[in-house]
Amino acid sequence: MQQITQEQLQLISQTLVEFPDGTEFAVTLVENKEATFFGAMLTQGSIQSEANENQFFEIGSITKLFTSVILVNVLEKHGISLDQDINPFLDIQIHNNELITFRTLANHTSGLPDYPESIDFDESSYNPFVHFKKQDFFKFVNNELLIDNEK
Repeated sequence: MQQITQEQLQLISQTLVEFPDGTEFAVTLVENKEATFFGAMLTQGSIQSEANENQFFEIGSITKLFTSVILVNVLEKHGISLDQDINPFLDIQIHNNELITFRTLANHTSGLPDYPESIDFDESSYNPFVHFKKQDFFKFVNNELLIDNEK
C-alpha cells in the first residue's frame, strides 16, 4: 500500500488551513487499483490526523470535482496561473472592483456568498432559482456583490 508523501501532506495542510476550524478532509489516493486513505481535521489552527475512511460525509455537489478537473485542464492549456485574477476573463464588472483568483474560486475561499441576498427564492419549486434570471445575476454582480474575506 502506498503512503502519502510529504508533498501531498503539505498540500492538504495548506488547503485545510484556509477553511473554518473543525473542517475535516478525507482523501483517497488510488494507484493500480490500490487505495490509500488519509484523514485530517483542522483543530484550533493546527492539522490533526483523523482516521475517517469509514465515516459518512455530506457532499455538496460532485460537480465541484469535475469543475476543478476542467479548470486545471483549461489553465494548463492556456498558461494561466491559479493565482491570476478571474476579472479580465469576465464580460462583466465586479462590484467595488473586487478581485477573485482562480485558486480561491476553485477551493471555495473566494468569499463569494452562497447566493445573492436580494434573490426571491421560490421555495415551492424544485428549482428555487427559477425566477432568478441572467440579468438579475449581472445586476447583482455589478451593483450588490460583497466579498466576505473572513469566509
